[in-house]
Amino acid sequence: MAESFYKNWMEIFFVIVMLLGIVIAVIVPSNIVSYMTITTAGVTAGKVIYDRKNKVRFPYILIIIGFIIGYMIGAYDASRQLILILFVSGALISYHVLEKELLHY
Repeated sequence: MAESFYKNWMEIFFVIVMLLGIVIAVIVPSNIVSYMTITTAGVTAGKVIYDRKNKVRFPYILIIIGFIIGYMIGAYDASRQLILILFVSGALISYHVLEKELLHY
């Protein structure tokens, strides 16, 4: 059983995080709060990717993509294009700020 989890952990977390994205998007009351939430999630994703800079990143990127897919499914009133733009820009800004050491965590 433990060996099966070890081999499939990425897929399991993909589904869990996707469902979490759907739940968060449905709970958020307005589009403006939704856009702020997804930007914050993008900043967090940029930090996760930066922390995995010299390690294996693919599983984490796939899990992050799962969250985005789930959030876009749950945010039926918000603009999906704007959600994607805000998430990616938040992740890129966070990654570059950390890379240039402008901010220390």
